[in-house]
Amino acid sequence: MVTVPLVGAIFGFGALAAVFLLNRGLAPRGGWLLVAYLLLASCPALAETLQGQAWWVGMPPPQSISSILLVLQLTTLGLLTFFSLGLSGRLGWLTACAIWLVVLAVVGLLLPGVVLPLGQMTAMLAVALAGWMLFSAGLLLALIYAYLTARLPLHANRVLFWTLALLLCLVGQALPLSTDALAAHLGVPIGLVGATGLTYAVLRHRLFDVRDALRRGIGYLLSTIIVACVVLMGLLLASQFLTTGGSSGVLGVALVALLLAFMFQPLWNFSQRMIQRYVLGERSDQAMLLRDYSQAIGEILDVEQLATAAVGIISEVLEVRRGALLLVTLLEDGDFRLRPVRGMGQLPQDERYLRSDSLVMQGFCETRGPLLQYDIDLGPSFHALEPEERDWWHNLAMDVYVPIMGREVPIGILALGPKGSGESYRPTELELLGTLAGQTAVALKNARMFGDLRQLNTEVNGLNEDLKSTNERLQQLDQVKSDFITIASHELRTPLTQVKGYTDILLAMNEEGGLSRNQVTEIGGSLSRASDRLEQVINAMLDVSQIDVQGMAMHFIETSIDTVLRFAIEKLAPAMRERKQTLTVRGVIGLPVLYADFQRLTQALSNVLTNAIKFTPDGGKISITGQQLSARGGPGDFIEVVVADTGVGIDPKDQELIFEKFYRVGNPTFHSTGATKFMGAGPGLGLPIARGVVEAHGGRLWVESSGYDPQTYPGSAFHIVLPLRPPAMSAEAMPSLESGASRPAGAAAVAAGAPGRR
Repeated sequence: MVTVPLVGAIFGFGALAAVFLLNRGLAPRGGWLLVAYLLLASCPALAETLQGQAWWVGMPPPQSISSILLVLQLTTLGLLTFFSLGLSGRLGWLTACAIWLVVLAVVGLLLPGVVLPLGQMTAMLAVALAGWMLFSAGLLLALIYAYLTARLPLHANRVLFWTLALLLCLVGQALPLSTDALAAHLGVPIGLVGATGLTYAVLRHRLFDVRDALRRGIGYLLSTIIVACVVLMGLLLASQFLTTGGSSGVLGVALVALLLAFMFQPLWNFSQRMIQRYVLGERSDQAMLLRDYSQAIGEILDVEQLATAAVGIISEVLEVRRGALLLVTLLEDGDFRLRPVRGMGQLPQDERYLRSDSLVMQGFCETRGPLLQYDIDLGPSFHALEPEERDWWHNLAMDVYVPIMGREVPIGILALGPKGSGESYRPTELELLGTLAGQTAVALKNARMFGDLRQLNTEVNGLNEDLKSTNERLQQLDQVKSDFITIASHELRTPLTQVKGYTDILLAMNEEGGLSRNQVTEIGGSLSRASDRLEQVINAMLDVSQIDVQGMAMHFIETSIDTVLRFAIEKLAPAMRERKQTLTVRGVIGLPVLYADFQRLTQALSNVLTNAIKFTPDGGKISITGQQLSARGGPGDFIEVVVADTGVGIDPKDQELIFEKFYRVGNPTFHSTGATKFMGAGPGLGLPIARGVVEAHGGRLWVESSGYDPQTYPGSAFHIVLPLRPPAMSAEAMPSLESGASRPAGAAAVAAGAPGRR
């Protein structure tokens, strides 16, 4: 016989399932578990109805079916909890429940029909109840932990609400298994109330505040007690006067009524203030906040100070522990740039670029009102929010965001963390924050305008410094041109004068017929040396012109750096002997072969070595060291050659200019034609040619020196890094380097493609 409770249970759970299916678009992922649970919760009643029993609590279905349904209900309920609250451990829960179900099946097969003395239940049902108690306790502990570790009050409220509904569902599962008919009869409505709460929580992301409702209930109870005490006191006094009778009794009652009327309103107001302050946690000085806030931020022209002042004043009233000001900049393409400015507490400092179709920014533009982090996490409007943007908002660890609106889009966002009391923001407080944000708009516009002007002024000053530096460099280069005319005229005139002079002598002596073989040989040698010097200067100028247009032809062959150095040193050995300079070479023997233009590379190393000889005093030391630098992630290794001397050094401001063509350190009027004389100078082409040749090999050349001092001789070190296989011979770009501890500091930057320290 079908009974009303059974029909009510089936209809109730079915109605909840229908409500969910009609509104499933509002449900998060995993909402289908709610339908599964509602169907499983109605199964015991449906099974009893099909069996035709009079009362399903009096004649339950077979205990084996009840045990299996109990396991399935709790499994589904646990998975629904994990999915809806975003808890971890879903796979572990499902595995544990599966093991529980297997154990239950094994007990049912091995011990069929075995009845235990306790409550006349079968062994299978006993295992099901024991597991139910264990798993229910574990599920409640997980919820307690989630409540205690909830970051925001509304998240904690959601967990608390879910816990209360879950307790009702668990009680509804347990009561039908009781032998007490009344208790079993109450299981269905209690479980139905719990299932209703779960359905409400799944479909609605904003739940009513359980703790606030509890506080308001306590406040209402206290108010009722106060009123009752006053009325009771009045009744007691009035009863005393009524016993006396007569006109005096009536007068006494009237006086009591007047006294109660006089005392009631002040007492009521006082009690309400105490309840609001200590029970409800409301503050009565919010109106004063508007005045203080407006006065405090009115004259602030610094964004950082504005953020500190705004958050500080709000924290005094709402007990906010952390907050920030997010500066919003609308870019030309319609996207937004958000820059956090710390007001109180810790804050991630990384900027964030949001697209023009960002759901959060669209929400600010549409509502122009506060937005809770809870809404971003669980609100249906933000289900499609990009994960990266969701993580960025989450990492800010704020509770509410209040837009500071311009004309159409926000110019800033006032971000506030959770309140120190652990309470959520009330609607009145959100309205107050919206009003404060409106007052902040003008101050923020002024502060940003002032900041932009200050930044513009800094940029103008920087440009002035750049222009000054550029002007100084142009002056130096202009002086270089003038110096070049002086030096080039001297470099060219000297050999030309020698050629013309010796030619005139040769002609005069020939006319007189007094030329001997020795004289011809001597004059011819002088002419040859003069023409060689003239050829060197002209070739150097041609090489520089080829480097400027990247027209230097390179012919790569397999060679060794040891061979190149020997040829370069051989040409300069007489000059070093004449200057009594000591040369040491280390680490070049055994280095791997490389592909290079032998003639050009010899020229480059010879120019660098000539520079070292020229600016090292007599008796000084010159060293050449080599080492191999291994590449990371590729087969192309590098060779580094360092030419160091104990010379006069190079001033840091000149360490880049010496590689400019025609530039030379010192006064050009002291120019000396000697290529290797101490402090002598040529046309300023040797080092520019050397760098051009090295870079044509895919390498780098720079100098390191502590400074210029002709007294202490700090010395210089020229670093040359060459790939074993130039990029011109391989499609692979130069990889970055890994070197040992002995590697110079500048080599890493140079090998990685940076200019290094020059």
